[in-house]
Amino acid sequence: MADERTQSAANGVSEDAGHHSKPITEETVRGALKKVLESHEFRASRRCQDFLRFVVENTLAGRTDILKERTIGIEAFGRPASYDPSGDATVRVKAGEVRKRLSLYYAVEGRQDEIRIDLPPGGYVPDFSWITLSPLESERISPGETVAGGGRATKMLRRIAFAAALLLLAGILG
Repeated sequence: MADERTQSAANGVSEDAGHHSKPITEETVRGALKKVLESHEFRASRRCQDFLRFVVENTLAGRTDILKERTIGIEAFGRPASYDPSGDATVRVKAGEVRKRLSLYYAVEGRQDEIRIDLPPGGYVPDFSWITLSPLESERISPGETVAGGGRATKMLRRIAFAAALLLLAGILG
């Protein structure tokens, strides 16, 4: 997807550089978060939901400084105050899983969403940005078209997105 953005470091909100003149509001981000959490990719994983909700809500509240591995482990996953991330990779593993699930969501179910929530590698502060479809992508997606449902094309798209995510993960890890 072609997407042009400018980044506001204060709260993770990216604003589209040329196609949207309105800023991304907290209400808009919360609506996008709700859609993501109710999606096929997130419905089955309570921990991924908890992780994403925690980092998004704290970012919207301007508390990006607390989005550290130890704090997330204690506050989002209920680890004890003695939690030591060097001996327990739960937060890092969940962050990777959330990144993968977000990628799958936006490749299939969320491909027509207006707002994108990303969790950039190397940190736990999400970015929010307008999604701008290229003219070619806009022509391929007819108004009212939906991929939710489970038809043959939807299943194929999910398989392709999953395979692409696995290849990407293999490239990162290998």
